[in-house]
Amino acid sequence: MKFDETDLDLFRHVAEAGSITHGAARANMALTAASARIRTMEARLGVQLFDRKRHGVALSPAGRSMLAHARQLLAQADRLREEIGLFQDGTRGHVRLFANTNSYSSYLPSALAPFLLSYPSIDIRIAERPSEAIIALVADGTADIGIVAAETDLADLAAQAVATDRYVVICADGHRLARSRRLDFAAVLDHDFVAGPSHGLFAAKAQRLGKIIRIRVRMRDDSQVCRLVAAGVGIGIVPLSVAAPVQQALGLHLAELRDAWALRRMFACVRDRAALSRPAQALYSHLIAGSAAALPVPGITRSVSRASPAE
Repeated sequence: MKFDETDLDLFRHVAEAGSITHGAARANMALTAASARIRTMEARLGVQLFDRKRHGVALSPAGRSMLAHARQLLAQADRLREEIGLFQDGTRGHVRLFANTNSYSSYLPSALAPFLLSYPSIDIRIAERPSEAIIALVADGTADIGIVAAETDLADLAAQAVATDRYVVICADGHRLARSRRLDFAAVLDHDFVAGPSHGLFAAKAQRLGKIIRIRVRMRDDSQVCRLVAAGVGIGIVPLSVAAPVQQALGLHLAELRDAWALRRMFACVRDRAALSRPAQALYSHLIAGSAAALPVPGITRSVSRASPAE
């Protein structure tokens, strides 16, 4: 059972047109040749792909399944041509990528690694900015691609969801909050904090509650926050994607924040995808192609704490 790209393309056009005549025209193929190809495909499969009607054709159950696979294979072929084209014409260049704090520390390292390995001639110039600032930088052309939080006003930019993360409360295994698996933000504000790069967000949320966060020390990186929290300096709030990998090694307890804002969806945005440079188009395609795997909301594994699981 072998089909080439011409077969699949013709089949898709006929299915979408509901007519072999119109499908053949869309595929730039003579009607007799198109009919022969369709019959050959059906013979090789041993099933009927189309139900012939008086005024056209309709997909059979087998044809509907075939169409889904044909579209997927044709899309993969298009992406392959696009990516190989970058190597064939010696494309070199750089992409200006701006990311908010959460995506900068949690999502991007794993997302960018395979791209950089696949495209050794494309460099990425990355900078960290607040989501609102990134929107303006993408809009005025300073940034090629931006990674922003979902609640940001995207204005007229094109955007695609690429990842989901959530903020969690972390504390040392022996801390009294280690009894809780879920916490409200308001319930942790009476404790000393080790602040990290997202502290501005938390300070604003606390201010709306009429409270001020007590900071013992402020760190530039969430991984450093995890280490100081594990040492017992205070509690912290960090992305789950940062805390979960080191939870067991550091002896951290993780508690889910019940506040709605703790769930963080991240979007990749561009001003005009069609106007992007080829390196930027390649990176944007890579980011959104990986979004299906990135989007499920991460869960919290069982804490290393042996304390009671009370909430």
